[in-house]
Order: sequence, then structure tokens, then C-alpha cells
Amino acid sequence: TLDPQEVEILVDLLLQVRALLDDGAAGRRRSTDPLVELSGLDLSPDPVPVPEDPAVARLLPEAHREDPEAAQEFRRLTERGLRRRKSDAISAAVEALRVPSPSLSMDVAAALLKAMTDVRLVLAERLGLHSDEDAVRIHSTVARLAAEQHPMATLALLSGHVELRSGLHS
Repeated sequence: TLDPQEVEILVDLLLQVRALLDDGAAGRRRSTDPLVELSGLDLSPDPVPVPEDPAVARLLPEAHREDPEAAQEFRRLTERGLRRRKSDAISAAVEALRVPSPSLSMDVAAALLKAMTDVRLVLAERLGLHSDEDAVRIHSTVARLAAEQHPMATLALLSGHVELRSGLHS
């Protein structure tokens, strides 16, 4: 059970992640082949660049770290479909969150979990959370802010008031 403010924070974060995913697909041609549209496989010979934004790269990681050619081929074939599936899961999650007292089907619950995992990955990247040491650093910062009686800074960090598209608000 979430209160309306919590729902709006989650919806905002989800929509920001969807915008990150959509940015990379903007301007890419849409296939007229129904099989390509259905499968999500991009059969064009054009290479697909690795996302420049580290948060998007974390959502769409390299499939083959030791073999750049295989990684590029896999990305070329699958990235479009992966972006679409992630975006669709986010849309389903947003729709479910906006329904008062929802009863979630297994499909919608799975979409919500996948979408929240993507939010978690983007937040971790934006906060510089890559290791246990980073987690300790962030925990210490939050504890220090709370001890120093900076409730608004602590609340902002804990509640997710983060601009995912460009990093933390100041």
C-alpha cells in the first residue's frame, strides 16, 4: 500500500527511466516488416552504438565483454526489442500504480518488478553505487546528514528526488 505522494515519486522515476530508454531510439527508423516489429530483432546492417550515458549502458549492458564484434552484433540484433520491452514494462507499471488499491495480475506484478529494477539500476549509477564500499559511503552520508539535523537533505536522498536524466539535483 502506497500513499499518493509515494505513488507519484515512483511514477516520476519510472517515467524518467522510460525517457532515458526512448532517447536512444528516437530517430531510428521503424521497420515495415511485421516479423521484425513482432520479434524486436533489428535486421538492418547498421551498427548500434553503445549508449554514452552510463545509466543507459547499465540498463543495456554489453553481451560479450571479451568480444567487441560479438557484442556489437548482439546489440544490433536485440537492443531495439529490449528497449521496447523495458518501456512496455514501465508503461504497465505506471498504469498499475495509478489504479487506486490495485489487484495485480502476475504479468503486471512481473512488469512492476522489472521496471523497479531498472529504476534501481539507474539510481545506483547516478549515485555512484558500484560496490559495497560505495554503499557504506552513501549510508554514512545519510546517517551524517540525519545526525546533523538536515532533514530535507536526508529526505531528498531517501525519497528518490533525483533527476535521473541528468544526475542528482543540487
